[in-house]
Amino acid sequence: MQTDYTWIRSSPAENPRQRVHGYNYVYNNAPNKFERLEMIYRSIGKQFDWELEKFRLSKKNIDRGNKRRIFKNFFRFVKNPGGYIYWKTFRLAEHNPRFIVWGMVTWFFLSIVHYKTISNGVHRGNSILMRSGKNVEGTPGQYHGFYPKK
Repeated sequence: MQTDYTWIRSSPAENPRQRVHGYNYVYNNAPNKFERLEMIYRSIGKQFDWELEKFRLSKKNIDRGNKRRIFKNFFRFVKNPGGYIYWKTFRLAEHNPRFIVWGMVTWFFLSIVHYKTISNGVHRGNSILMRSGKNVEGTPGQYHGFYPKK
């Protein structure tokens, strides 16, 4: 019977000193910044009966979520790298709204360079095979072997 009471702990509602409202790390560049601030404001106001002077004069708690923040961020990155990188670099688009356009133009030209590099590698491999005596078949329109040139 004693083991039934082993895991019973006081809830945060019974002990208001344990409550953290989320004001320790306010993400200024988050896309939903105003919604977050409103939720923090409502949470603080509800606890202190909308007299925010009580909150200002009260003892502030430490952020318990900061204890293992580096591990949490690492596992968030492993779980969804694209979303994590977007969330951390969102502020770049806020200062430069043409960031996406420049990124797409850069991606387009770099993809052309990438495909040209692949094409040069295939051509280099075919020329090595030609020098060793193998007739390379090639593709229609690009005959690299011993074919009559028209």
